[in-house]
Amino acid sequence: DVYKRQGINAEYGGERTRAVMQIVNIVNGDMNRIAYWQNGRGWIPVQGETTVWADGTTRIPSDEPPKRIFRVSVGLRISFQVLAGIGIIVALVVLYFVFLWRNKSVMRAASPFFMVLMLVGVLMGYSMVFLFSAENDKFTCVFNPWFGHTAFFLVFGSLFAKTWRIWQVFKASEELKILKITNLAVFYWVLGFASLGWTVLVIWMIVSRPTPELIADDVNLTIVYQKCHTTVLFYSILYALEFLCLIIGVFVSYKVRTVRITRFNESTWIALCIYSISMLAIIGLPAVYLLGLSPNIIYVIQAASFLFCTSLVLGLLYVPKIMFIVKG
Repeated sequence: DVYKRQGINAEYGGERTRAVMQIVNIVNGDMNRIAYWQNGRGWIPVQGETTVWADGTTRIPSDEPPKRIFRVSVGLRISFQVLAGIGIIVALVVLYFVFLWRNKSVMRAASPFFMVLMLVGVLMGYSMVFLFSAENDKFTCVFNPWFGHTAFFLVFGSLFAKTWRIWQVFKASEELKILKITNLAVFYWVLGFASLGWTVLVIWMIVSRPTPELIADDVNLTIVYQKCHTTVLFYSILYALEFLCLIIGVFVSYKVRTVRITRFNESTWIALCIYSISMLAIIGLPAVYLLGLSPNIIYVIQAASFLFCTSLVLGLLYVPKIMFIVKG
């Protein structure tokens, strides 16, 4: 019979089946499995197993080729960090104008407090580019999920909560009622949504905290990648929660579409943000988590996604208001 490897499949006895790839260490006739192949991740070492070499010791022979940790291209990192730095400067300038013109009718209609809260999330989003540029270690593997998802909660939780208030106020006015919803009441909604995400994050860190691990290259075993290893379950739960938030955003933006006072109606800009981010997530997430791409490509997808999303929010929801005030 012919047995040959074809990707993760094999042909054995004329039948196509799944290949089991593993490395075993033969010691005194006993075969100890020390590593196994996992599609998309490469060779995975077996925890608790050590390699016994030909001299009967666990010391690595001097003639073993040295391993080199692959790092993201310096040019790529600098390029995206420069763009993120420009974005941070622009966001800080916008933050200054929001505070300066907080009593202008356009700014008051958009709720300055929540505009500031969203800008905090935007600044965190740009900062993620710098975090992606760092080495995957015990700190970044844990900190990045907290920072990135919190940025989403602040931006879109605030945006949809304040839009919900506009819907409720104008709905009451159509019924000849006066309804007052304070910033504090709206903030409770934002805090409640963020708390759901933070609860998932806390459980995640307790059950399956992300840890750095070295993954051998598929072709050159002397090159290893450093990745954060964890279960995809909690990623899935968080992305499902954020997708639910976007669905709520579609609903409330649809409800305020008939508001005739332009400065209160952001439904068009919200819809554009949701559509663009949803398309990006549909394309980007499977590429990062399922295709086993190289670190350079993964970095480009992650950094470009955060740059695009934060710049989109900044450009669609803030710049038009500032231009409106500047033009009088």
